[in-house]
Amino acid sequence: MNKFLKDSLQELDDLEIHLDLPDDAVSDFFEAQKEGLKGWVEKTKEHLQSVELGEEGNKLKAKLEHMQVQLALGKAEGRDAFEAQKEKLEHSINDTASQLKKWEDGAEAGIDKFSDDFHQMADAFKDRLELLRLKYTLGKADLKDEFEEKRKDLKDKIQAIKSKAPKEEDGDDKWDEVKEEIGEAYDHLKKAVRGIFS
Repeated sequence: MNKFLKDSLQELDDLEIHLDLPDDAVSDFFEAQKEGLKGWVEKTKEHLQSVELGEEGNKLKAKLEHMQVQLALGKAEGRDAFEAQKEKLEHSINDTASQLKKWEDGAEAGIDKFSDDFHQMADAFKDRLELLRLKYTLGKADLKDEFEEKRKDLKDKIQAIKSKAPKEEDGDDKWDEVKEEIGEAYDHLKKAVRGIFS
């Protein structure tokens, strides 16, 4: 089965689990997400040691180091602390993405996998931040019913996307047939999660 498909299905499974996360586990989950991204940043920095970086690459390395600082901030207890860290992390991710684009434009071939990995990791992290934001917002009793309705809707959408995914025995031909449809459905799901706050 295609690696991208496996990763996408795993992310959908994770998303479904996160929708059911108990309120008292939210800050621990946030810390776990930060640790995951922190590990990826550390591995990436190690990899960059073996690459000729140039000026833009050195700026990228500095952005990754700044991201590490943001990820090392203390545990976010409560919604206000979470929102402050979320804002700083999203800003750092966006700055790193922008610098990565500058580096890609002037770099030699072969960094596509690094770029794809970064964007996939960053998008997944931001999606999880939105879910956590939703969980923190639920502290208000009047939002709990609305959340339950949205949660059920999101879980239904996740199941619909997973049902369209080809099975391992179907091979890559089936994946080619449905990948665009699954991609569109997944983008719609992410917009729905973000749209809860609009």
